[in-house]
Amino acid sequence: MKIPVIIEKDDYGYYAFCPQLKGCHTQGDSLEEVMNNIKEAISLYLETLTTEERLQYLSHEILTTAMESIIMEKTDLFSPFTREKLFILK
Repeated sequence: MKIPVIIEKDDYGYYAFCPQLKGCHTQGDSLEEVMNNIKEAISLYLETLTTEERLQYLSHEILTTAMESIIMEKTDLFSPFTREKLFILK
């Protein structure tokens, strides 16, 4: 069974979480470390669930995609927003 995992990198290392398992998240200094940590976190999380709960939690389909964004100055686009820049997904 494959379980979707989201991994984010920032200035402090890596952060990983599983959208299907609320509260199942971890961090690590390297990609390898965060991968090992999230595998362990998922395993421990699943141990706490009944068979019915596992089926319920893991039956949701998670779809991912990438969106290209453009940044426009607020003077470039009429908007009631007060932010300096607007982020638009296309």
